[in-house]
Amino acid sequence: MLTPAEARARYGYAKPAEAHLDFRARQAARVFDDCEAPSDQGLIESQEILGPLS
Repeated sequence: MLTPAEARARYGYAKPAEAHLDFRARQAARVFDDCEAPSDQGLIESQEILGPLS
């Protein structure tokens, strides 16, 4: 059994607060600077692992 920190280290995942910083920055710029709706890109990419949205 591994702790979350040990599993992240073993499998090479970032801490959730540090994950996908570039994507988060693009989304923030899209919403707050460009006044557009957020992109569904993250949701679409997650479907392969988590299953379909509908």
